[in-house]
Amino acid sequence: MVEQGTENPRVGGSTPSLATSFVLLFVPLAAACGDACETACNTARQSVAACLNDWSASWEDLGAENGAGFRSDCEDEWRSVSSTLESRELSQALESCQRVVDDTPDLSCDELRAIYLSP
Repeated sequence: MVEQGTENPRVGGSTPSLATSFVLLFVPLAAACGDACETACNTARQSVAACLNDWSASWEDLGAENGAGFRSDCEDEWRSVSSTLESRELSQALESCQRVVDDTPDLSCDELRAIYLSP
């Protein structure tokens, strides 16, 4: 109260303004945004990363320079494919990606190996 009163009437005070509070809430949420297929790319990257040592494999064996490249390649492919889908197809693809997000963490390294390193 004193800051806004007689001491310095132009200072907003110690409590962040409503605009500042909104920015503090919105920025983390925006960073977490992305569709289910982009999330699936990251989920796959995390699961595969946990298994690479067990497989005696590297990201290069999966066609990527590193984990970030694996995720980026996945996201780029999704953007390319999604731009060609009709509305109904896009909805179905997003549902499938959500299943990947939900199910991938429960897959064993052997199951993931069959998906990503099978000949």
